[in-house]
Amino acid sequence: MNKQNHNIYFNTRDELTKVCLDDVMYVTSEGNYLVLRFKSGRTQMLLASLSNFEQLTKSVPDVHFLRIGRSHVVNLAYISQVNSLRKTITLVDDSMREALELVVPKEAIRALKQTMEQSLNNPIPCFHTHNGNMEAYREEE
Repeated sequence: MNKQNHNIYFNTRDELTKVCLDDVMYVTSEGNYLVLRFKSGRTQMLLASLSNFEQLTKSVPDVHFLRIGRSHVVNLAYISQVNSLRKTITLVDDSMREALELVVPKEAIRALKQTMEQSLNNPIPCFHTHNGNMEAYREEE
């Protein structure tokens, strides 16, 4: 079975750029430009806004991006950890040698955790430590 690629196109006066959303880990805004970070480590700069990117990605099924704060849009498929204390999001893909860490505002971390918990089918499995031992439990609504 072939994996479907989810592509979007950015069209400016001078160029047309195809972007495979499945490979985009996150997007950062830098002035009038977007910097796309791919799982391969490659980056690409495009003349567009985060709002343009969000609007385009909402029309693509099975790809889920979420705006984090004012300057980041993150592909939820690559998030492996959200750390409220350090205010970081860890992004990982099996093809990467090292995980990527983004520092984001505390309010954005809080909103991300809430969105991720809501997007999962509740009740969700959770783990916590008790006297140094990790225990599993299910959070009930």
